[in-house]
Amino acid sequence: MSLHPWLAIGDAVRFEAMLYRQRRKAALVNGGAADIEECEDDPALAGLLCLETVGPEDEEIRTPLTDGRGNRIADRLGGGACGVFNRGTIASRSEGFLVQVITEQGLGTRSNRLVLGVSYDSSENDFAASTERGALSGDHSFSRLNPGVELDWAVTPDFTLRAGYAESNRVPTEAALSCADENAPCSLTNFFIADPPLEQVVARTFELGASGRHRGAGWDIDWPLSAYRASNSNDIQFVAASTRGRGFFENIGKTRRQGIEASLRARRGGWQVGASYAFIDATFRTPLVLGSPPNPEAGAAGRIAVARGDRLSGLPRHSATLTADYEGRIGGRAFALGGDLIARSGQFLVGDGFNRVPKVPGYAVFNLRGRIELLRGVSLFGELRNVFDRKFATFGTFTEVEEIDLAEAPSASDPRALAPGAPRRVTVGISARF
Repeated sequence: MSLHPWLAIGDAVRFEAMLYRQRRKAALVNGGAADIEECEDDPALAGLLCLETVGPEDEEIRTPLTDGRGNRIADRLGGGACGVFNRGTIASRSEGFLVQVITEQGLGTRSNRLVLGVSYDSSENDFAASTERGALSGDHSFSRLNPGVELDWAVTPDFTLRAGYAESNRVPTEAALSCADENAPCSLTNFFIADPPLEQVVARTFELGASGRHRGAGWDIDWPLSAYRASNSNDIQFVAASTRGRGFFENIGKTRRQGIEASLRARRGGWQVGASYAFIDATFRTPLVLGSPPNPEAGAAGRIAVARGDRLSGLPRHSATLTADYEGRIGGRAFALGGDLIARSGQFLVGDGFNRVPKVPGYAVFNLRGRIELLRGVSLFGELRNVFDRKFATFGTFTEVEEIDLAEAPSASDPRALAPGAPRRVTVGISARF
């Protein structure tokens, strides 16, 4: 539910408000494998079930399972594999408000628009879970006041400058909070167990920008340009654990993302062309040691030492897009032709925080599209993506190749695992409007 009242206090002053309240309930059901086996090391525990965990020195720890009354659970499967059946409920509540006053006053020969306001947002998530082989505990609370300010200056009717500063926070998700223990990593982030708390991520962002519009020689051109720096404290990352195929969420200290974004859109008659470019410099700002066992450059116990200034993985440094479209008529029928070029530079593999392994290669992909009117309101359209059937990868990480035999890649020796981009694809269809 939301309300949006406003009041014109005068010809140049306006009061606005927004109030909202939201409720959400969800029920979760999932089954999965469990690290539960018959207790073997201690004869006194023979015939009972034990939960296997990993200790600080990567040693296996077996703890007898107990039921809700504290009674030890017997192995009734004769050494067979155990599974768990998890049930969970989530109740989310959020509410907040925004109030602001807007004034428009003359300032010399110009018009000045001033906005002063404050907003408040609150949310609460209650999670409850039950499973035949466990229990859950955890109580986490996060709150923060996030200030922000932005100044815009219309230098001319077609040219504007702006500057701003804002702070924001991102709280850990239920999945992250449930998988934050290095000694109890998870293979899927829906295994809700009792784990250490995580700190919320706080981002402080500075931005400078400009935008403009130009009309001339039949062209109508719009362009925005911005530069930013966002510094995150207590950033959260999913880190590989020493247990093969598992990981956990961890606060990794300070990170920084800074760069520029620029775009241009031009229109003339039936033509519309555009270009956009983004540069991002994303780096660690806190030296730390992370786990990445499959990384061939990792040291003892599969650890990598990340230095201040090393680049965050999984993010291309350069991104660019070019587009061109034309709409016209032929034989009295409307038609449209267009295409675009999407280019991305290389990126470091996830798990290569110290930037020592060859990157996922960059790529450029061409796409074409078209449409022609068959009857009034009925059109034939088509699209050809990845025109030249380029083989490229959009993501990369590491996988085990020594201890696991891959049927799809026998005798594989390169632990780099790349996610392939979509091959050439043709789509043809008919659309109708009534």
